[in-house]
Amino acid sequence: MSRYLGSVLTTVNAPYNDQLDEAALAHCLADIDLAKQHPGHVSTFLGEVPLAQQVAFATAHRG
Repeated sequence: MSRYLGSVLTTVNAPYNDQLDEAALAHCLADIDLAKQHPGHVSTFLGEVPLAQQVAFATAHRG
């Protein structure tokens, strides 16, 4: 796992009992219905993960 990915997942999952892995987070970001099931994770990704890491995550997942 790359350093940025670990940081992204740690940030996104920290406040929640339900832990998303890399694939699940990518799916949440690409599917509005799935995102509605994990609104806190998506909100944390968009609000607390630095933009450069968001872009790197999206690029790694062809988003």
